Amino acid sequence: MKKNILILVCCLSCCFCYAQDFTGIWEGDLEVQNTKIPLVFKIKKDSVYTSTMDSPDQGAKDVLVDVTTVKGSVVTFSIKNSGIFYEGKIENDSLISGTFKQGVAILPLDLIKKKINPKE
Repeated sequence: MKKNILILVCCLSCCFCYAQDFTGIWEGDLEVQNTKIPLVFKIKKDSVYTSTMDSPDQGAKDVLVDVTTVKGSVVTFSIKNSGIFYEGKIENDSLISGTFKQGVAILPLDLIKKKINPKE
């Protein structure tokens, strides 16, 4: 019995070791009427996920994302004041493939995790 419990604990701990880390900086280009608008989401996690959004070309920086959720392989962002909603599927540790919605606009938006240079 003790051997079975030990095997179960080892198996479960291996699963948790391979859990993906979604925190960091995620960037993507939103294409609107043949114009690319870069968007940047900065995701942090203390007890829950929180994030901010930048739209550098529009002069928006550190816009608070009201709700950030990660459930399984699905991540969502919601900014209520701007009517922004994003839902994406985490494809691997460096790609989220999803849809950006604002008002009646529904646009594809893939986010790529930025590699951090240790000298930055």
